[in-house]
Amino acid sequence: MDKKKKIVIMIGVFIAIVLLLIFIIARREKEDLGNLEIESEGSPDEIYVTMFNPKLEFVQSRNDFYIVKRIVERYYMKLSELNDPLGDIEFYETEEGFDIDEYIEELKEESARAVYSFLDVDYINQFNITTTNLLEKLGKYEDISIVIDEMHVSENSIGMSTYFVYGLIKNNDTLRVSDFVLMVTLDLNARTFSIAPYEYIVEKGYDKLTLGQEMVRGIGEIKEKSYNQYDYRAITDEKVILDYLEKYKVTVLYNRQKAYNLLDEEYRAKRFGSLAEYERYVQNNIGSINSIVVSRYLVEDKEEYKQYVIINQHRRLLYNKRGSYNAV
Repeated sequence: MDKKKKIVIMIGVFIAIVLLLIFIIARREKEDLGNLEIESEGSPDEIYVTMFNPKLEFVQSRNDFYIVKRIVERYYMKLSELNDPLGDIEFYETEEGFDIDEYIEELKEESARAVYSFLDVDYINQFNITTTNLLEKLGKYEDISIVIDEMHVSENSIGMSTYFVYGLIKNNDTLRVSDFVLMVTLDLNARTFSIAPYEYIVEKGYDKLTLGQEMVRGIGEIKEKSYNQYDYRAITDEKVILDYLEKYKVTVLYNRQKAYNLLDEEYRAKRFGSLAEYERYVQNNIGSINSIVVSRYLVEDKEEYKQYVIINQHRRLLYNKRGSYNAV
């Protein structure tokens, strides 16, 4: 074989190897893109990677539920302090030179800064919110307790989730109960949050969303302010039980059929037999029900759910947890 033929063969082998490598690399890239679920919506220029679930669903994570719950409680606590900075604190004597009125104004200003930093920027701009009109726009609250009834979530993008929180507000002085709806957005990367009230939810049409429906919401990062950070904490079964008991006591005041449905089905059928009998029982024992405390509790892992048994000297309350943290 002459020299020219050897060169031609070598070049041919080289080209074949290069083509084979190109084919292998192209195939791997195609497989990788498939694993990342590349989808196209609209024009080819709008290709994006789907690594989140935009469908509205019940919150399944205990940690996420309690992060949002604490945010909501902090929001209403600061609104309550803005309306009544001293709460139940009484000043019988003050040091000479201490200006109580100035002190109250300082407390109000701190609470106003906190509430304002909680609020969604788009809500602030659309509804002309300032630190001086917060109570006018958001409502006045006194000594209250917050109970979460339901919580839904939509993952809007990687690291950004929107929660719709449905709950009850109990006035601890009058025992009157009212409901509320809030939208809480978490920036999971920055660990920051924002809040928008029901009027903003209605304005955006989010009140018409149903479970299983995709929520379309373009939102950038939530910038860190003085008061809008959150962090993770360990949640114990005792905390879950205490929250459930508080929810039960508030729901008894607000909606007795719903309170009846919170009880374990077998327990309520055996103990009361019917909703009418339960309502008569509550009517005659509302004071003792409202003063129930936990003496001890049991947690039992069933095949498909976790059962909580609350025990005190007078009664047992049974509650079954079936995968969702909306009944806490």
